[in-house]
Amino acid sequence: MSITKTRIGFTMHPLWLTGTSLKEFLAPLQDAGLTAMEFLLDAHQREWDQFKPLMTACADMGLYLSFHFPYSQPYSLDGFNEKKQVPSIGELTALLSLAQEYCVSADTIPVIVVHGAKSKTSSRARLYADTLAFMRWALDKFPQLLFAMENLGPAAAGEIKIADTRQEVLALTQDLADPRVGICWDLGHDALHHRSDLPSSQWLAKVFHVHIHDINPTGLDHFPLVYDQVPYKAWLPYIQSSHIPGSVCLEIKGNQLRGWKIDRINRSLIESIHWIKELLDE
Repeated sequence: MSITKTRIGFTMHPLWLTGTSLKEFLAPLQDAGLTAMEFLLDAHQREWDQFKPLMTACADMGLYLSFHFPYSQPYSLDGFNEKKQVPSIGELTALLSLAQEYCVSADTIPVIVVHGAKSKTSSRARLYADTLAFMRWALDKFPQLLFAMENLGPAAAGEIKIADTRQEVLALTQDLADPRVGICWDLGHDALHHRSDLPSSQWLAKVFHVHIHDINPTGLDHFPLVYDQVPYKAWLPYIQSSHIPGSVCLEIKGNQLRGWKIDRINRSLIESIHWIKELLDE
């Protein structure tokens, strides 16, 4: 299938619309190649009540929606296998049910990006089991959704983080052995691990979704593609062999751009989307 059909996405948040409208914000990004949006399903965000209307508005504009399962406290998967997780199953069900509302056709099946469990007190084996238990629950509860395990950045001091190596990400997908589970290849996280090699063909064949972002000179990630610290130009063309069900998503955290002038922010987002499209169209 032609790579030109690969969707190009952006991590959307209501604060991006401060002082502007959705159509005004999106118009230059769509002109550059944007066709998808990703939303973080974190009900503890201060602006959470604005998310559902924004999701619906983006879907109504014809944009494909993917979702990121929450990963910050209190949403750690630590303890899930022993039913000790916080928040409740009811709250987790409500979040994924929201994503499932946007599964209206075979072309709009959302990919849900998932982080592995992490903790400073649990063992790796226990956290691995927690991650598998959550995924099996989600797959059983939401048969219409697709899921993508993300390769994570380096763990903090004293922390154990599941899926912080390519090998463990692949092992999770193999242990789950479900065609609805793939990989979210985060190029920036690979770069934070100082990886420059290409993943194996077996690994690449499991990629459902891609996160792309840059790293500033101090090692902070989730910036637009302005620092040239991530080898996305070498890596991105390798997803051309198949049509991934999700998107190549420019994953930006707006708080990283504090101090940037609005013109610089807008220009960097537009240019980043344009460069992604150019690479995918080669």
